[in-house]
Amino acid sequence: MTVSAVFDAGKTRLKFRVIAEDGRCLFADSTPSRTASSLAGVIDTARAEEFLFHALRTAGSRFPLTHFVPVGHGAAAAWLNADGLAVPVMDYEAEIPSAIRARYEAERPPFAETCSPSLPLGLNLGRQLFCAETLQPRLADESGLVLLPWPQYWAWRLSGIAASEVSSLGCHTDLWSPGLAAWSSLAQARGWHERFAQVTAANAVFGTMQNAAMRAAGLGDCQIVCGAHDSNAALFAIQSAGLLGAGACLISTGTWTVTMAPGAELGHLDPGRDCLANVSVSGAPVPTCRFMGGAEYAAIAGTVDVAPDAAACTECIRSGSMTLPAYANAGGPFPSHRGCLVGAPPRDAKESAALASLYYALMVAYEIALLGPCKTVVLEGAMTKNPLVPGLIAALTGASVYLCAGEAVSIGAARLAVPFDTAAALALTAVAPLAIPGLTEYAARWRSAVAARDAEAAEIADRRLMEGGAGYAEK
Repeated sequence: MTVSAVFDAGKTRLKFRVIAEDGRCLFADSTPSRTASSLAGVIDTARAEEFLFHALRTAGSRFPLTHFVPVGHGAAAAWLNADGLAVPVMDYEAEIPSAIRARYEAERPPFAETCSPSLPLGLNLGRQLFCAETLQPRLADESGLVLLPWPQYWAWRLSGIAASEVSSLGCHTDLWSPGLAAWSSLAQARGWHERFAQVTAANAVFGTMQNAAMRAAGLGDCQIVCGAHDSNAALFAIQSAGLLGAGACLISTGTWTVTMAPGAELGHLDPGRDCLANVSVSGAPVPTCRFMGGAEYAAIAGTVDVAPDAAACTECIRSGSMTLPAYANAGGPFPSHRGCLVGAPPRDAKESAALASLYYALMVAYEIALLGPCKTVVLEGAMTKNPLVPGLIAALTGASVYLCAGEAVSIGAARLAVPFDTAAALALTAVAPLAIPGLTEYAARWRSAVAARDAEAAEIADRRLMEGGAGYAEK
């Protein structure tokens, strides 16, 4: 019997799952992911490790853990020296000084090379590395330093093996050229391609557990797997099940909403709309569009956790209550917009949740259109539990929408360790389009309002350019 422990080092939450050889989740634990309290703008790796080790001990006392597989977001990296972390791991929402941003923009490769758009904050990993070397020049000069993508840091922590992996390197980092399946010109010019550990397959097994504390806990026989970027682990699960044919897309939902259309044309990608090419675990470019959907939903819905319903949704449409993007300063298709409410405010928490659901579904429909025609949509992650969003997406897009009952990220990660039938584990169910009075007209008004704000933003940008002001990328 094989039993895989999956650690998902996400931006909002740290998740731990135990996945059986048939894809069933046997054990689950999670905790909020936090930045360090003692140092601004860095990830609290010590707390993350404490959570991971506790989860491994607990799960290991109940199940014969045969494999450990890490996944995580693609906007963090660890600098290692002989003693461990040379510097703290940067949080991608940390502010980068404008002068450093401007210098980096002058050096980063064009979109045609990397399929990686220029993103705010530290969402381009190359920008983080550039900032770190600028603020701490010793990082550029010190010999023996090794760079690891965020998921592979955790594989190293348990195995002692340093490796990189292509789905993490190809995730809007500016460091990888998907078309060439090679390091970007920036990575080579800065010497980062030699700093990063050797690129290794996501399913590579590094050997048994080497961490002394975990060996003492009885996990010495657990095999450590390289791991992958979180959304690409979900994509791997869906593709392994044969569920993403031509004209299909996967929407992976969590803090970020990532729409991936493996069959779409790379030429359709608009970098100004946060379109990019992710790179699958097999190294193939994957046309992608994204926004910080989970965070934006929470910003609109508020702190009261109430499930929306069709009646509240109908009332929002009837009253003309509408939210326009964007509610996160983290890229997305409308980076120059700031979120606002149009029309009557919601009367209670249920209407706030319905308003957030409408906004979310409209944003997803917009992103699907950016990637090209889509006949089939597979939805996985947190938003599968929302009672409105899946049906709204079906109604707004006209696509056949399916929900994953299983957690695609964890299932895909476990599938890296051990082959099994992911189709049965994912347990897809069809979604009926929601019939909400006035939805079509509401969506048309939303698109018109967004287009008007686009035109206004373009006019402001042109005026700033004429006046010699700074552009968005330098803010």
